Amino acid sequence: HTDDVPHTPNLPLTNESRAVTHDVNYADYDLQQRYEPMQQRQNGSRDNQPMMQQHLDNMDLANEGPYTLDEEILRIHALAARIGGYTQLDKLLLRSNCSNIKEAAAVINGTKDVPQTASTFGTLIPEGSMGFAEKNGVMYACEPGRYRLYNPRASWEDVQPFSSLPIKVGPINIFRVPVGHYGMVFVGNDPFLVSSEDGGLFAVNNPAFRYMGSIKIGETYINHSTIHIIRVPKGSYGCVKQNNVPALLPPGVHFFKTDDFVLTKFASLSDESVTFETITRFFVPKGNIGLAWRDSQP
Repeated sequence: HTDDVPHTPNLPLTNESRAVTHDVNYADYDLQQRYEPMQQRQNGSRDNQPMMQQHLDNMDLANEGPYTLDEEILRIHALAARIGGYTQLDKLLLRSNCSNIKEAAAVINGTKDVPQTASTFGTLIPEGSMGFAEKNGVMYACEPGRYRLYNPRASWEDVQPFSSLPIKVGPINIFRVPVGHYGMVFVGNDPFLVSSEDGGLFAVNNPAFRYMGSIKIGETYINHSTIHIIRVPKGSYGCVKQNNVPALLPPGVHFFKTDDFVLTKFASLSDESVTFETITRFFVPKGNIGLAWRDSQP
């Protein structure tokens, strides 16, 4: 769970209504051993750790219920901990690196000697536009003004209004990520997300860079190549597989960077029974008994 998500989900369980979460393939799973790494990867609040550690010490680590609400939460965290690929959002994000045309041109040109020279006569780059020049196979950007190219190996390639973002001229990309979105890019074969904070303007001069568009931050599931962001709603579990190992994700936002990852569905905690691959979670309402099969035995 994360700091902004309640630790205990809204489950219809009472003292007479207990939950069972059972995985037939992981009966010897060590909850005590795996809970701590899960907490570290999830960057969750550690304020409740003493209380949760007490539940760990007191609960039966056999892979069968019945469980109290807190014990079920620990079991779900344990199921989530056994899969890999967890990461942190900061490791996936690129930040805005400029805020206007002048700064964008400076980022693109870096420390290279630009071929254009300000002049009373020459090519005019209108206000609100950016010019692009090439010299010896290298692209350069030019902010508004009038310029001459004195080097015979230099030439003007294009002039683009800044209002037409995104702009792509050769290896140069300039784009602005809309507020409330992530930009999706590749640097070589590595996927990244670009933040919309600080204006969301991003400029780069790199032939290995590709801008793929944007996606709303609030989407339930964001998938960009090997990047997976799952926003599990309150009152639900996320049913996922990583390297064919099934797991349930508790409510909150989860970040993964992994090749073999599948989000199958969201399961409501109000459902009397939830089955996902080898995992079964159910509760027995007050006044009822549960009927089940295990290993062909009723």
